[in-house]
Amino acid sequence: MKNVTISQSCGKGFVNTQTKYEATDPVCNAESMVGLDVGITKPATLSYGTIYAPVNRFKASQRKLATRQRQVNRKVKFSANRQKPAKTTR
Repeated sequence: MKNVTISQSCGKGFVNTQTKYEATDPVCNAESMVGLDVGITKPATLSYGTIYAPVNRFKASQRKLATRQRQVNRKVKFSANRQKPAKTTR
């Protein structure tokens, strides 16, 4: 223990302690290493040739987004009804 501070605030007591210890260096037992290239058109390419395809979630949910935007657009601005999530028919 290096330091102990006892304090009281609003009827509650607090104890703060500071300690000092020696940290050990982390040991890495990895037998192999993999390089990772992060790009724009391909999100990830590994050093041994594996390419991960991009996940384009926007195209999959574009129709649902357009429907919900039209629903919200019909409601009065700053109303409580506009703050509620739009219900979908699908």
